[in-house]
Amino acid sequence: MLLLRTRYWVTVDKRRRLVDVYHRGKLIHQFRAVIGKPATPTPDGLAAIYEIDRQADPSAFLGTWALPLTILSNSL
Repeated sequence: MLLLRTRYWVTVDKRRRLVDVYHRGKLIHQFRAVIGKPATPTPDGLAAIYEIDRQADPSAFLGTWALPLTILSNSL
């Protein structure tokens, strides 16, 4: 696995279902987020983006991109 340092920072607000992308401390993008159900909640904590998956159908449920994270779920 290759680890790289970056000047980007991503936050996820699960309550508002928003992803904010910062570069050098400045907000540069904001996207809608899909989060887990109460039985399989999205985990809290610090994580990294594991990979970037472009979705075949951008109008489908997940949207244009899926960004799997390195954080693990306690329920899955």
